[in-house]
Amino acid sequence: MLRLAGFLLIFLGCAGMGAAAGEGLRLRVVRLEELRHMLKLLSSEIRCAHSALPEAFARTGRRVKRPFSEFLLYAAGRMEQG
Repeated sequence: MLRLAGFLLIFLGCAGMGAAAGEGLRLRVVRLEELRHMLKLLSSEIRCAHSALPEAFARTGRRVKRPFSEFLLYAAGRMEQG
């Protein structure tokens, strides 16, 4: 009986660790997809709209999710300051 309890505890602990690692990888994939989306938007803003870099960063920053939006808006502000 004690062996069975030990086996179950080890099994459930490993399953929990695997689920947590899987969730971390899933979130990483989501972030990478958001990054790809941001780069596509930024590229099209520069190529098609012929926007200046600070303006392209600001427009793209208003269209993407955090943390990428914060980075783009910060970079746009720094570029405008000089």
